[in-house]
Amino acid sequence: MDATISRAHQHAAGARRDGAAQNESPGGVETEPADHGLGRSRGGLTSKIHLACEHGQRLLSLVVTAGQRGDSPQFVPVLEAIRVPRPGAGRPRCRPDRVRADKACCSRANRVYLRPWPTGCEPRSRPAMLVATGSPESWGKSMPASYYRADGENGNGIDDPSEDALFMMFGELNHIDNTFVVIQPDADDPAWFASVSLLDEGGYEVELRDVRHREHELTTQSDISRIAKDVTIWMAARNGAKPSADF
Repeated sequence: MDATISRAHQHAAGARRDGAAQNESPGGVETEPADHGLGRSRGGLTSKIHLACEHGQRLLSLVVTAGQRGDSPQFVPVLEAIRVPRPGAGRPRCRPDRVRADKACCSRANRVYLRPWPTGCEPRSRPAMLVATGSPESWGKSMPASYYRADGENGNGIDDPSEDALFMMFGELNHIDNTFVVIQPDADDPAWFASVSLLDEGGYEVELRDVRHREHELTTQSDISRIAKDVTIWMAARNGAKPSADF
C-alpha cells in the first residue's frame, strides 16, 4: 500500500474548493460529491491517490483525496475497500495475508486496527522500526522475539512486547488483581528489568534497573503513553548500546 500525488490540469485552476457549491455537475454523476479530491499542497492544485495492490502489481483498491491529505488516515479506508472475487461461490475476499506500507502508516490507530486480524500483521512502532533497521537514531540492535517478556500480576504475558502492547498492558492495571507489570529478559538470572506499578494515590511508579551498567532509576509518572515509549526505548538500549543521557 502506498500513495502518490498528481498535479491537476491547468483547466482545474478555476475549480471550486467547495464542490457542493458548484452549480453544474460534472458529466456522469447526478449530484456533486462533497469532496472531488482536489486540494492544495506544495505543488499547487493536486490530488493524492492512495492504493493497494497485490504482489503481482494488480490493483486491489483505490481512494482519491485532496493532495494535502495525509497517508495514515487513509490506511483503513483503502484496506476496507479491497474486494477480491473468489473462483467459486462465496463472499469476496477482503483481508490480505500480509500488509506492507511505509512508516507513514505506523500510527497507533492503524496498529490497533490490524491486531484482531487472523494474519497477525501489525506495523512496527517508531522506536521498534529504528531498532530493527539499525538506524543511527536507535540506541540498540535488533533483538530476537524471545529476548524479553512482559508479565502482569494477573498472569497475562506477552513475548517481545511492542510500545503499543505495553501501553495496553499498563492501561489494564487495577487495584484488585493486576497492580504491576514486569518486563525482563527470558533468562534464569535476568541482567535487567523494568517494572510499572499502579499507586494507591494515583499515577504509576516506574523502576528501571540494569545490573551490568549499574543503573537504577525510580520515578513516578501519570501518562501511560509516555511510560510505554520511555520503557520501549530503554529496553532497546539494553543490547549493548550506551545508556541515553535522558535516563
